Amino acid sequence: MKASFVVIDFETGGTSLPDQRTEEILVANDLARICGTYYDPPVQFAAIAYTKEFVEVESLNILISFDPLLCSAEALEICHYDEELWKKSAIVAPMASVRICKFFEKHAIRMQHDKGPFRAARLMAHNAEFDIAHLRKLCHWKWCDAAFWHGRDTGYMDTKHLAQWYGIMRGRQFKSLKLEDIYVELFNEPYNAHDALADCRATARIARVMMFGMRQAWSFARDVDAYTDGKPAFPGQE
Repeated sequence: MKASFVVIDFETGGTSLPDQRTEEILVANDLARICGTYYDPPVQFAAIAYTKEFVEVESLNILISFDPLLCSAEALEICHYDEELWKKSAIVAPMASVRICKFFEKHAIRMQHDKGPFRAARLMAHNAEFDIAHLRKLCHWKWCDAAFWHGRDTGYMDTKHLAQWYGIMRGRQFKSLKLEDIYVELFNEPYNAHDALADCRATARIARVMMFGMRQAWSFARDVDAYTDGKPAFPGQE
């Protein structure tokens, strides 16, 4: 099966203003430049390649090494941080970056640019700007050539923005644009939120429903427009 797009999600360690002990750790690790600033490191990344019919092709799930002392305890609890699991399975950020880029390259598709054709992974995420920012951070603030957002801010699909359009089309906006809240409202069931792989699957399921729903609404609107061209608005009406 050939992938059409890749859903991505980052979980992060939150923000914590360094105290004296943390500042000493940062200085000792040649990270003094971030003293007094927020840290918020990526702790988990997941990606799932899908066909255009939303069939899952392949998944990637990475735990990323980080220093818990620089993070918010609340954020770590939310993203299911387990010290023993991270010690056993996490990899360093540069290695994670390489694996992510290889995954994108594997599921790149042919697209057209104003300078000519190119191949890249077409990305989807919920609140994509957040994930793109952390993807760039993981790649040392360089653009990733294997992703469609390379050089542009609009080269990705964002289900948060899609949800706003979906609300307009259905005549009722979502009460909240958080991923888990949209999921519960659409499907009336919870899921393991803030696990990156689970969030990817939730994003894809939401996108499938909204894209299909808007396509139906658009098709209906076009049918009505065609029918009312000099004719009664609905069958049976005179």
